[in-house]
Amino acid sequence: MKGWTYCLLVLLVMCSSTSSCMCPDKDGDGYVVVSGGCRIPTGKKAGDCKDNDASIHPGAVDIANNMIDEDCDGVELDTLPAAKSPQLSVAPNWVNHIEEIGNYQTKLII
Repeated sequence: MKGWTYCLLVLLVMCSSTSSCMCPDKDGDGYVVVSGGCRIPTGKKAGDCKDNDASIHPGAVDIANNMIDEDCDGVELDTLPAAKSPQLSVAPNWVNHIEEIGNYQTKLII
């Protein structure tokens, strides 16, 4: 029982720092950061990852390749194509092909 008393005391101390134990919506975007034992106010949603910027919250449009996670999903939207290795296409009749160019002989071995 001693452990539960301590846990309740910590929760009360942490919660006393917020107004009426409600999580504040500092940027007014309708989303709050739930921490310190605060409760989600009526009409608000949890999940804000940057409560000082109203354009950043769950459901926001994530702008690609700007290094900002606008929709708070933990992943930056990346639309750049993946780097591809150069591909060499060789016709079947080129294998072990010998060709004379001027006074030089070349051999392509694949």
